[in-house]
Parts: sequence; structure tokens; C-alpha cells
Amino acid sequence: MKANWIFTLMKKLLLILALTVFTICGFAKESGGFQTTNFGETVAVGNNFYHKVKIISVSDGVAELSTQEGDIKIPWVALPVDFQKRHTAEVEKLLKEQAARAEWASGILELYIQVAQNIKGGVLADKIENVITGASKRIFVEGISGVADDTRLTIKAKRDGLYRFTNVGGSNSTVEKWVLISVINQRD
Repeated sequence: MKANWIFTLMKKLLLILALTVFTICGFAKESGGFQTTNFGETVAVGNNFYHKVKIISVSDGVAELSTQEGDIKIPWVALPVDFQKRHTAEVEKLLKEQAARAEWASGILELYIQVAQNIKGGVLADKIENVITGASKRIFVEGISGVADDTRLTIKAKRDGLYRFTNVGGSNSTVEKWVLISVINQRD
């Protein structure tokens, strides 16, 4: 007899627990999405729920998302407004990284240089490879002229093979050749 009483109590507790879970899920569906901190973010778009959502990329107004259900593409404006607000900084960072990768893929890089010598067609410069230690490498940059020696520049340039020149002592040297795209900053 005592066992039936415990069994009836457990059934009632399970029923209350199930009703609580269904109520919470129903609230989440009506509110357009919710965030769970331990398991990632759940986002509702229309009648679809996506779990463990992470932004992979955004381009042309379309967000590519990695979800528990698989990778999907959704127009950014179709995502819930609260999701857009929470992830604006992340999207801006992604867009900057994508632009930098596209530039790198095209061969255009940002260089920090110190002009060593003006020569015909450009300058010999030290490409500063480590700002902290000052480690550098001698290069030729085509397209820079009229810049005083020892001037430091931040430039965008594209690598274009090698440049061969004759030193003052008469010996030949070969260095990387870069073609100037733009000057970003100049520090005398």
C-alpha cells in the first residue's frame, strides 16, 4: 500500500516537471528566441529553432551560421533584433578580418618601413618585421620618391619578385621588390 502512494506522488511530480518544461519552451517560442549560457545560443527564425548558434561569416547582408543542426545561411535582417544587437561588434570584427584576408590573398600587405636610400624608381628601405625588437629586412619599394632618409612609413604594397642593384662598393645585391599601393601614415 505504501508503495502505491510513493508511485502516485512520483507521477504527480513528473507531470508538474513536464508542464514546467513545456511552459518554458512555449514562452521561448513566443518571445522569438532565448539565450542559454551553458549550451550556446538558441535562435528562433520564423517557425524554426537553431541551437548552439555561432556566426561563421557575414557578407552581402547574409549571415552564415554554424548550428547544432548544421551550417545555414540566413539574411541578417531575418534574425531576431536582440540577436543582431548582441552580435554587432562580432560581425564588425568578422567583416574587418574578411577584408584583411581578401587583401592578403591578393598579395597586398601593410608594411612598416624606414627609408634607407632614395634610388631611381623607388627607395631601398628596411621592412620592420618586429616592432619591439626592431628586427628588419632590406627591401626595394617601387613608387616612393622624394622621401627623406630615415623616414618611417606605414604603407600598403604588393610583392613583385626581386630587385637587383649595385652597392656603392660595386657589389651586387638582391632584395625583395614591392610595389607601392598607398601610403597610410608617415612619421619623420
